[in-house]
Amino acid sequence: MFNRTNALRAQNGLPPYRMVNRLNAAAQRHGQDMANTGNISHGGSDGSSIKQRVMDTGYGDWPVGENIYGGVVTVDDVWQFWSSDPDQRSQLLSPQFVDVGIFVEKGNNNTLYYTMDFGGRPPKAADSAPTLAAPATFSGPAPNPALDAVTTLFNRTNAFRSQNGLPPYRLNDKLNASAERHSQDMAATGNIDHAGSDGSAPRRRILDTGYDAQFTGENIYGGMETIDDAWNYWANDPQHRDNLLNKLFTDIGISVVKGARGTYYYTMDLAK
Repeated sequence: MFNRTNALRAQNGLPPYRMVNRLNAAAQRHGQDMANTGNISHGGSDGSSIKQRVMDTGYGDWPVGENIYGGVVTVDDVWQFWSSDPDQRSQLLSPQFVDVGIFVEKGNNNTLYYTMDFGGRPPKAADSAPTLAAPATFSGPAPNPALDAVTTLFNRTNAFRSQNGLPPYRLNDKLNASAERHSQDMAATGNIDHAGSDGSAPRRRILDTGYDAQFTGENIYGGMETIDDAWNYWANDPQHRDNLLNKLFTDIGISVVKGARGTYYYTMDLAK
């Protein structure tokens, strides 16, 4: 859904949406609510509105929107409706929104409930926003610093590619899995190296997920560093910068894992 949305925006001359963990949390809250009640509506069973659910995550008081769908349907069915219905399509192609969060929940009788939340928080406001826990009245997931780091790195990478006239990378679950495997390994061993403790190389870890890779690459970083430290290194070191701006790669996966003593280990796997 995320990749299709940004492809549609590119076809219409619009910048890609950024995936934001707080909006993912708002979408998850409503997707689970619809699955539990069977009610496909923007109004939550607790009386919450779209705006309230988004603000409850700490995203802030900015313009918001929401697309929903439910039933025994495929992703293609949902996409066809969202991209064809004028109201839903206008959200996908809104020049006002910059952020998106998506969630799909399975309900009874194999029904699936889809929620896509949109937000219009300016990038500068997002950069300076404090980290807030979700209120006690919200039983869904609180914002996760590691997931926020992943979405920040993904969005920065695609913004960097756009600045250099390159198409955005697509987020890929299999590459996320290979990146997670290596970040977990580095966090467990404290060894910041492309070689895994089991002797695996980046290409082997990617192939092990079932991704049929033609070309592969990997960026790693670790230690008591911030997202900015990792990003500045990757964006300025020639070899890592080449991976960010590679013309052959099409897909990306990212993982950030917290190790001992508050250290973070970053892995970005890239492939075609």
